[in-house]
Amino acid sequence: MSGDITRLVGAWKALWNGDFSDVDELIAPGVRVHVALADGGDGSAIDNAKA
Repeated sequence: MSGDITRLVGAWKALWNGDFSDVDELIAPGVRVHVALADGGDGSAIDNAKA
């Protein structure tokens, strides 16, 4: 199990740093993000893993 966690954390870190190669495995296709964006934009516009 610790190997799975290590892989998950490594993949999430890579995603955070701009490597989107595993995005389809990490983020559900119908994800909806609820967030207050720093620029005042509408966070509900983020409604898929590619956004």
